[in-house]
Amino acid sequence: MITREEFEHASDAGRRETMEHGALGVRYDEETDRVIVELPGDMLLVFPPDSVEGLSEATVADLQSMEITPSGLGLHIERLDWDASIPGLVAERTGSKSWMASEMGKRGGAVRTIHKSEAARLNGRRGGRPRKRA
Repeated sequence: MITREEFEHASDAGRRETMEHGALGVRYDEETDRVIVELPGDMLLVFPPDSVEGLSEATVADLQSMEITPSGLGLHIERLDWDASIPGLVAERTGSKSWMASEMGKRGGAVRTIHKSEAARLNGRRGGRPRKRA
């Protein structure tokens, strides 16, 4: 069992860690459709809500109710029961692996490049995509 003194020491250390590394504020800018997280050192983390898993269907009211978790290292929206890690967002981990793969596929499939067009034409000359068999 830990003593009261050990508990207070650990709590103080946690508060110092949060003050040094935790988010200072969060807000949603409706005009630009961006979530803005204020970080220590005059840094900002800015992202569009639909780029993060679970926020594509969030309402303006949901986004405006976003708050920083007690640790200072996460974001939370109560009504959606949504949480995100700020270090994860900084590292561009914006969702589960399957959700991120799906999003990357959508974006990659929508991209038009000269190389992609040439490959499609060549594939068409060869008879196109094979038909699916039931």
